Amino acid sequence: MLDAKQQSLEASHEQLNKLIAKKREYEVRLAQLEAEEETLQIASLGNKMAVDDNRASAIEAALAEIEQRQNVRRAELEIAGSEMTRDTTTTARPAPMDAARMRAYLEKATHE
Repeated sequence: MLDAKQQSLEASHEQLNKLIAKKREYEVRLAQLEAEEETLQIASLGNKMAVDDNRASAIEAALAEIEQRQNVRRAELEIAGSEMTRDTTTTARPAPMDAARMRAYLEKATHE
């Protein structure tokens, strides 16, 4: 009977040792995966900067386009202004700014 209990105890110890070894294996794998995740996050930071540069370029282009339209409109108004001094019944109105179109353009650039 004592011999059977001894064998059972040894089998339990062996099983416990296997579980401990498996646990250590899992801990090592988890540490490797965490290190890899950190490496990927660091690598993606560089990519985000490139995306942000593209976004900044798109915004810059949109603002330059608006500025150009305003310059053209200002020149048109200056030309019309000289005509308006002769005809006081004509009121030059600036073209309405299409805020919805600008917002759509900027939001489209955000999702790209």
